[in-house]
Amino acid sequence: MHHRTVNFASRVAAQLDFEKEKTLLDLGGRPETCAMAFLAQYPHLRATVCDRAAGLAVA
Repeated sequence: MHHRTVNFASRVAAQLDFEKEKTLLDLGGRPETCAMAFLAQYPHLRATVCDRAAGLAVA
């Protein structure tokens, strides 16, 4: 799933303005694709990824 979401997540991160934000909460993050895209676009963010144990094992 990660390879299918990378381009989409990067485009979403580029469309949103997170310059003033400090933290990002990624619920159901699985391989952290969205969190990684936002951190690439906004390196000042601190991200927390929450998922079930099986999903985090993939990450």
